[in-house]
Amino acid sequence: NKQRDEIKDQKEVIKKLLGDIQNLKIKVNEGNNEKLAKEMRVVNEENKHLKELIQQMQEEVEYCKQRENKLMYFLFVMKEKGLPVGEIFEDEIKDIPTSRFSKCFEEDLNNEESRDFVKRFESLTDRIFG
Repeated sequence: NKQRDEIKDQKEVIKKLLGDIQNLKIKVNEGNNEKLAKEMRVVNEENKHLKELIQQMQEEVEYCKQRENKLMYFLFVMKEKGLPVGEIFEDEIKDIPTSRFSKCFEEDLNNEESRDFVKRFESLTDRIFG
C-alpha cells in the first residue's frame, strides 16, 4: 500500500511537472509569437518605405531621361540651324571629366539594354557633333 501510495504521489508530481512544462512552452511560444509579430511589423514598415523610395527614384530617373532627350534634341536643332555646336563641344566641354561613362558603366556594357542605349547615344551625338 505504501509503495502504491508513493507511486501515486510520484504520478501526481509527474503530471504536475508535465503541466508546468506545457504551460512554460505555451508562454515561450506566446512570447516568441509576439516578438515575431513585432519584427514582422518593422520589416513591413521598412518594405513600405523602401517601395516608396524606389517609386520616387524611378520617377526621377524617368524625368531625367526626358530632360536628356529634350537637351539632345535641342543640341540637334541648334546644329541644324547652323550654330557651331560641335566646335563648342570640342573646345569647351569635351575635356570635362564625367562619371557617366566610368569603369562601372563599362562593366554594364555586357547588358544588352546598356549596349542599345550607347548605340542610340552615339548615333545621336554623331548627328549633333559629327
